[in-house]
Amino acid sequence: AEKVWANPDTKVNVSSHVKVGGFLFGQGAINSRDFICVDAATGKVQWTLPGFGKEVTSTLAIGSTLLALTGDGQPVHIPAAVTACREPPPSRAPGPRCLGPWGPAGCPCGVTRLAAVAARRGFCSVAVGDPVAIPRLAAQQMSTIWYDTIATLGWIAAQTQRVRLLSSVFNLTYRHPLVAAKSFATLDHLSGGRVIAGLGAGHLKGEFEALGVDFEGRGKNLDAAIDVFDEALRNEYVGADNPVGAQPRPVQSPRPPIWLGGAAPVAVRRAATKGDG
Repeated sequence: AEKVWANPDTKVNVSSHVKVGGFLFGQGAINSRDFICVDAATGKVQWTLPGFGKEVTSTLAIGSTLLALTGDGQPVHIPAAVTACREPPPSRAPGPRCLGPWGPAGCPCGVTRLAAVAARRGFCSVAVGDPVAIPRLAAQQMSTIWYDTIATLGWIAAQTQRVRLLSSVFNLTYRHPLVAAKSFATLDHLSGGRVIAGLGAGHLKGEFEALGVDFEGRGKNLDAAIDVFDEALRNEYVGADNPVGAQPRPVQSPRPPIWLGGAAPVAVRRAATKGDG
């Protein structure tokens, strides 16, 4: 492909390029083994993937994935959503690293970009998980990079207008259901009615132990908590003997959808009897 422009400050040319959102992805002309991401508006190099190892002859964007065709005819997949959120090269001021096995968008800029792409491409929702503290034995597989569910969905709500905000899934047994209902009701109120409350029972025994929560009884406790959570989202006042009220109220009526996660038969039965899906 022809060179589209050159950045005189960094002396980096972009060839074999493809545009995804506001960024150009391609191979550096000075070192043809470096794969780079450039801000299409300013020409600034956002990051460099050094030592890519193969000459890229062409690139194609398929959804959020870059398909790079190398000189030897071998296709290589590069997740654009992952690489787009990497920090600038190390020569600049240090900042948080965004790459992780489960947290590729682990920086504010990456979260914003992923949410913007999802909204622009018409995705129904943006989902955020809810691990709180990962046991060391599970950290290598799961990483410890998990942003707080409600805080992150609130951040995404402020950056978007229409995409739904899904917790996938929020472990309700870790919190009092009235506290959780307050958080989801507030988020639904502030986002204009875009919340989907995805709830689950959790699965990391070491995490339960660290939080002082009963692991073996998590299913029974979740069932009881869902009833209170549901009632608190539907009604301002809850409790028969000593009613307590909470505002702001959710925008959605009678409440935001409740989706229940899990693969075991009891979880499927719970989704059918206590949730909306």
